[in-house]
Amino acid sequence: MDEELFVAEHSEALMNAAQRLLDFLNNLSNKTYDETCGDMRKHIESARLLGKYGWTVNGSITPDNLGEWLHIIESRGEAEIAELFSETVIEEIIDRMTNRYEDKVARIYLERALDNYHTGHYTESALFFLALLNRSINEITPAEVKRLTQKCKTEIDAIGKNKYQRLKNVPEVRLFLVGDYLPSFSAYAIRTFVDGDEHNMDTGTEPTYLNRNWLMHGKMSRLVKRYECIQLINAFNTLMEIEEILSLEERTNNEQDSNQELCGMGETETHF
Repeated sequence: MDEELFVAEHSEALMNAAQRLLDFLNNLSNKTYDETCGDMRKHIESARLLGKYGWTVNGSITPDNLGEWLHIIESRGEAEIAELFSETVIEEIIDRMTNRYEDKVARIYLERALDNYHTGHYTESALFFLALLNRSINEITPAEVKRLTQKCKTEIDAIGKNKYQRLKNVPEVRLFLVGDYLPSFSAYAIRTFVDGDEHNMDTGTEPTYLNRNWLMHGKMSRLVKRYECIQLINAFNTLMEIEEILSLEERTNNEQDSNQELCGMGETETHF
C-alpha cells in the first residue's frame, strides 16, 4: 500500500497516532536491540498506567510524550487532564460517535447520554455512556485482538533491526495498536468494568473513580463528575480508532485472500 493510499484511507487522528509511533521508533535507531526492547516496554507501561488513571491513548489529543500527562496526574490528580480538552475537541469526538452509532438501539443510549451530559446531569449521562461502551467492547471479539497482537510480535522484533524508515504501510499502525491503544484501553476497561478484591461491592472499599458495577448496582455514594464523562468520551474515541484498525486489517486480509485466489486461477489457466 503506497503512502497516498494509506493517508486517504485513514482518519487524521489515526495518521497522527501512527506518525507519533514512527517518530518514537526512529529515535531508537541508534540503540541496541536490548535497549530498544527496554524502551518499548517502558512506552507500553506508560500507556497502561495512563489507562489505569482513566485516560486512554488515541490520535486526537494524547501528547507525544505520555509522561507529560502522567506527570500532571501524579502531581495534581487525574481530573486535571480534562482541562486539556477544549469544547471543540469534545464536540469533534461526539460528532464521530454520532456517525459511528447509527442503529436504533445505540442511538437511544447515545442521545440520552449526550442530553444529560450537555445539561450537567453527569451521573445519568455516565449510566448511558457505560451501557453503550459495554456493548461496543463486546462487539470486538477476543480472537480479532489476539490474531492482530500475534502479528505484531514479528513487527516488534523488527524494531530492533531498524526495518522501519518511513510510514508506508500497515505495520506501524499495528504497532501503535499494541504499543498504545490496547495497553491504555485494557487498563481503563478493567478499572471501569471490574471490581476486583479490593473494591468488591460486598466486602471491599468503594473506589475513588467511576466503576460501572458500583454505579449500576446503586452502591456508589457520590455523584459522577464532569471530568469522568470526558474520560468516557475519550475512551469512546480510542475504541473507535481501535475498530478502524481492526477494520483495515480485515480489509487487507480479504484483499490478500482475493489476490491469492486470482493468482491460483491464473496458474490453473496456464496449465490448460
